[in-house]
Amino acid sequence: MSVSSLAESSALRLAPTPTTPEAVPGLSSAVETAAAAAVDASKAGKDKEAAVAAGTEAAVAAGTEAAAAAAAAAEAPSSVGPSALTQLVSFVPTETLALYVAVDTALGEAKAPAGGLACQADFSARWWWLLGLFLATVALTIGLSYRKQVEATPAIPFMFPWVEVLAGSVAFLIWALSLPGTPLRTFCGYNPSNWGPVLLLAGTIGIATTLYVFGKTVTWTKVLKQ
Repeated sequence: MSVSSLAESSALRLAPTPTTPEAVPGLSSAVETAAAAAVDASKAGKDKEAAVAAGTEAAVAAGTEAAAAAAAAAEAPSSVGPSALTQLVSFVPTETLALYVAVDTALGEAKAPAGGLACQADFSARWWWLLGLFLATVALTIGLSYRKQVEATPAIPFMFPWVEVLAGSVAFLIWALSLPGTPLRTFCGYNPSNWGPVLLLAGTIGIATTLYVFGKTVTWTKVLKQ
């Protein structure tokens, strides 16, 4: 199973449900149609009951159409471009991602003490592994950057790639902490389902913006060949 498919379980779910006239296609026009029908009936000399009936009939017809449009919009998949998760993963060497997934699987689910809260479980092993693989990511990004520079411009002295190294290592850290098995669960007020997507999106925006400002594009050569 690929790293990307394992990581997709933590992807954001950004599918807003239309609830306002502006968000529901046709709802505003439905209201306007009903009002116009009532006004026309009144101007035509019809009595109040006829005007109300005309407005109600128009509202039912237009409202049914708007409801159908809202249902279609709710069923349609949201399209917000490349997902934040996919973009974040692209900043990190796949080797450290694969290793972290393997370690996370081997550690299993952190078990809370009998009668205790989930946040009272022992997450120390996960924190140590996270630190170790974070440092490994830093070392790997430096090594890959060195190899890339030497191959491209062997006559020029090695220039430390601060932006690329920071982007790759921080992206790994954010990715790992946004997963369901995050060691952040040691904090009792932290809910991975609620705050994981926030962390993921904020981190991706921050890294992507930094790379854009410095005019950098991060791509890593795969060490492990398939």
